[in-house]
Amino acid sequence: MLLGAAAAWGAPEPETVGTLTILDGDAQLVRDAATWRVAEGVRLAAGDIVQTAASARLVRLELSAGQAIDPGPATRVQLAPQLRGDRARGAPVLYLLAGWVKLTQPAAAHDKGVLIAAQAFDVTAVARDVVVAVHGDVVWLFAESGAVTMAPRHDGKALAPLTLKAGEFLERAAVAKGKAVVSARPTATFLQQVPRAFRDTLPLRAALFKNGAAAPKKLAPIAYADVQPWLAAEPDLRRGFVTRWRGAARDAGFRRALADNLAAHPEWDRVLNPEKYRPKQPAKTPPPQRY
Repeated sequence: MLLGAAAAWGAPEPETVGTLTILDGDAQLVRDAATWRVAEGVRLAAGDIVQTAASARLVRLELSAGQAIDPGPATRVQLAPQLRGDRARGAPVLYLLAGWVKLTQPAAAHDKGVLIAAQAFDVTAVARDVVVAVHGDVVWLFAESGAVTMAPRHDGKALAPLTLKAGEFLERAAVAKGKAVVSARPTATFLQQVPRAFRDTLPLRAALFKNGAAAPKKLAPIAYADVQPWLAAEPDLRRGFVTRWRGAARDAGFRRALADNLAAHPEWDRVLNPEKYRPKQPAKTPPPQRY
């Protein structure tokens, strides 16, 4: 088994959360401290980061709980992220750092916690289909079919939740200050930019890979550029990467880039400069002088 290899070496086996079932274009997996090339049928583990190329046409992740996740082009998502703060017990299904995601919820699902987490919002209930986009300070959310409940976030805290009816569209600009604006239908700009693949309804394909999984191909240890946007994410998310990628800091280039950009992720100072955090030794008392 793909994920069973970790157990063979004495490491805890990561929880399998789904399968990559469609890949039309380029996508990359960040697992542990390495990048991997993926293929249809690859099992996905909790904590996996999936990053799609700008040229990616269609990528589908089918989760064990029944949700179908379609990341769009130039998208960065993490499955089953370990968040701190007020979402620590919410067990988010997905963290959207940047780009596009379409989530299709199974009809019999009962929402518990957070479905899609992001710095500027949490999606907590989806009746059927929702399309979400994060582009810098701009957030778009389209309740494609069925109601959607989301809670805007500000300074790391959830604000009063909003429920969109089927067909309604939300836009929130300037995440730090902006208010969410809800309209009866999507804007022309959204419709021009939404990935074409999101317009199609596709059958689920996870059953095709039930009896056999494809193995991802290891490409290389992570470089700083591979994960820089994650290292600079919101504090509740990025602190977990210190433990996960501590070993990568042994690489001179990775370590140098961490030091050069320390203001974006100050929690790495303890790794880079451990001597600053060691307990101070008590001053030695000089021996008494004899006369």
